[in-house]
Amino acid sequence: MAGGPRCRALLATKVNDTLVTTGGREARADELIADLPVRAWRRLSVGAGARGPRECEWARVPIRIGRQAGRGHWLLARRSLSDPTEIACYVCHDPRRSTLSDLAWITGARWRIEECFQQAKTKPGRITTRPDRGGRGMPTSPCRCSPTPGSPYPDPLP
Repeated sequence: MAGGPRCRALLATKVNDTLVTTGGREARADELIADLPVRAWRRLSVGAGARGPRECEWARVPIRIGRQAGRGHWLLARRSLSDPTEIACYVCHDPRRSTLSDLAWITGARWRIEECFQQAKTKPGRITTRPDRGGRGMPTSPCRCSPTPGSPYPDPLP
């Protein structure tokens, strides 16, 4: 498997995308979410936001994309507290023992990385240069989005 046994994947998907269920049938993401019982939704915070905790309701549905020992695939749904019709969907590939909290936290990490990139673009005068292998200056950002612990990819900046 590419990325090794600890590789985690998260991909945003559309609510009208078709997925394969654990029973082998095809279903749209929004149909799978609509079939969830009320008790499947949990209110979770995935970190601090600019206006307080990032709380949403989360639920997951097991899906079958490709079977691997010890691995699981889920459709993860995030629902707004203020507008329950506002739902975002993600397809996740993670260790089978992963909890709903684990999957939600991974999604929150994605937001933190996106914020990091946005900060780097909007903070004038904070971009510096460092020499690359050819001796030329290479732009660097003060925002260092470190790889996930255990990632096979090294930190890009020394």
